[in-house]
Amino acid sequence: MAITADKKKRRLLLLTRRFPFNRGEVAAESYLENEIGVLSTYFDEVLAVGTEAQPGDAPTCALPGNVTPLALGCGNTSKDKVLLAVKGIAFPLLGGADVREAYATESVHGIGKRVFRGYFAARAKAKADVLAEELVRFGFEPTHIYSFWLYDTALVAAWLTGTYPCARAVARAHGYDLYADRTDVHYLPFRGYLLSKLSGVLPCSKDGEEYINANWPGHEGKVTTSYLGTREMPDKSGEPLTCPLRVVSCSRIVDVKRVPLLAKAVTLLDA
Repeated sequence: MAITADKKKRRLLLLTRRFPFNRGEVAAESYLENEIGVLSTYFDEVLAVGTEAQPGDAPTCALPGNVTPLALGCGNTSKDKVLLAVKGIAFPLLGGADVREAYATESVHGIGKRVFRGYFAARAKAKADVLAEELVRFGFEPTHIYSFWLYDTALVAAWLTGTYPCARAVARAHGYDLYADRTDVHYLPFRGYLLSKLSGVLPCSKDGEEYINANWPGHEGKVTTSYLGTREMPDKSGEPLTCPLRVVSCSRIVDVKRVPLLAKAVTLLDA
């Protein structure tokens, strides 16, 4: 479905990995199933781009009437990653003006970090090139750009502000896309560049906000905690219990989720 350009309309370009085509591959993006209903009320048109979703995929959740889904078709297999890493080796010289601008903002030492930076830039550039063609095909001129991750799609969003200079671009920040020590090489590319280009960065925790401000000072006015959430649930606190109280949590059993704290918290409540 083509989206007609109109200078008076507010248009949101939402960049994700797989939403709204997510089938469990990117668990955190399930939060967008609730968030998209709120976002859509502030914009005339929303183009929701699953950058790694494939043509033929169908949306896995209901979408508001003014939201158009787009599967961009960029691959994320092991073969794709190797090819992008190889391509990224030449990016400091051959990547184009926007790529060279990003590279010029930081100095990186070590082969592992250099290879990762090249892969990161090549991955973002591949998505940006395909997306640029799709935006022209759809006739969609974004007034706002929202990357759900402070990762390659955030770099795409930053570059798009050059093509659409009136557009405001923001990015969320979560875990693997925020904390450098969660990568194999303890490094995430282009952090300072992203903070300078984006209108805002929205970490989903106060710890994330403090981490950004401590490591990249000078951008505090752009960094605001924005919690992930769910839809409003009915208040059952006033109803009498007719069965044992059950406390349920759902997460991966990994250290970063700090699951043992749940048992400690319940112990304190019981006391």
